[in-house]
Amino acid sequence: MAASLDLVERKRAVLEVFQKDDTKNTRRISQTRLFQICQDLKIPLERIRETFETAGLMIGNGDVSYDDVVSRAFCPVDVFKFALIIKEMSSEGLLCGIEACGVRDDQMPACVRMLLQFEKTMDAYLEAQSANANFVATPDGTELPSSAVRGVLFVAERVLKPPTAPKLVRAPSGAMIVRQSSGLPELTRQVSVKWETRALHILKTHGIVAE
Repeated sequence: MAASLDLVERKRAVLEVFQKDDTKNTRRISQTRLFQICQDLKIPLERIRETFETAGLMIGNGDVSYDDVVSRAFCPVDVFKFALIIKEMSSEGLLCGIEACGVRDDQMPACVRMLLQFEKTMDAYLEAQSANANFVATPDGTELPSSAVRGVLFVAERVLKPPTAPKLVRAPSGAMIVRQSSGLPELTRQVSVKWETRALHILKTHGIVAE
């Protein structure tokens, strides 16, 4: 992996490519053409590699959207690390619910898209919760169990949002217990303290949250 580039320089590299090929109407360009333009602009190889490795793109002939490139290039965590965390949570049974358990490998792109389009996914999740739906339509059109989407959003929230202090919640026994603050409604009712502890352990292992 090439050394990290300044985000401003990375954004400039991406914008140069799309502006050079006048894709403002379709906002799409083939990956092969993308690399050809970078070479024509004499953008250093390291700059190309870093920009598009960060974007999670492979050299090939498939179409690339400008929005995909930019959102992935500026994501605060490597999308591959995020996917690894989600896979680990799934294998640990932390994405299970009454409707299904875990996410399949072919559903991982939908999970990554939830990170890249957090607000849109949160809106879809809240809408599903209001309707008492067991499944949520994710930004890429994939329907996933509400329990899985809730778990992915819990992780994405800790990646994207400033750290927040835990809160005290009264348990059914009457005792006051520490729970995680979250924008996810009814989180303390839908998952247990044990679930939060196990999820946070995975996040700490991957350096997403502090010890």
